[in-house]
Amino acid sequence: RYREAALLLRSFQNDYPHLLRRVFRRYGIPFFLDHRESVAHHPLAELTRGALRTIAFHWKHQDWFATLKCGLVRFPAEDLDELENRALAHGWDAIAWHDGFKIPRDETLERKLNRERVRLLEPFTILEKTLGPRPDAHTLVKGIRALWEALSVEEQLESWAREDPGSALHSTVWDQMLAWLDDLTLAFSGQQLPLSVWLPILEAGLQNLTVGVVPPVLDQ
Repeated sequence: RYREAALLLRSFQNDYPHLLRRVFRRYGIPFFLDHRESVAHHPLAELTRGALRTIAFHWKHQDWFATLKCGLVRFPAEDLDELENRALAHGWDAIAWHDGFKIPRDETLERKLNRERVRLLEPFTILEKTLGPRPDAHTLVKGIRALWEALSVEEQLESWAREDPGSALHSTVWDQMLAWLDDLTLAFSGQQLPLSVWLPILEAGLQNLTVGVVPPVLDQ
């Protein structure tokens, strides 16, 4: 029986997990992969990393839209695509995002895009003001938590979990990220650093976070 069979590997390095998933699914073999997943590319990690990179490196297009497209910024995908295409076409930089867009001979579109700009920008400008030029660990953590709250991140993760009742991934990632912030406060208490210096420290912490998933049923 399926539940009486196991495939044991010395190591899950390289591409083994992806290979096993692909082959077992191809042949319709039910399985549970007892492999801890990295948190580094979960949408919550992508949001946190992207928001801080956006602020640290003066709202570069790549960082900013990677943040907006992480899945935790609630905004229609088609409107976001249009906004990105316009930003590329007009070369909108940090000044344009903060001061407003100018679209010659099309005031209706200009007003529409500026409404979207303000809506998208608000949580991130609050984060930028909270952090300042040299945040300490407490301020950094406070800013990140405020961003998550402003974007209703916890509610979105709970919604994803309800859509996939057999997986505890999103709730586990949420708990891990909260613990990560607590550890950050304890480890770097009182230290004030430029945001660009904080980034590799935060990245190292995210790279070390992993989650394990409990099998949803006995047969798995």
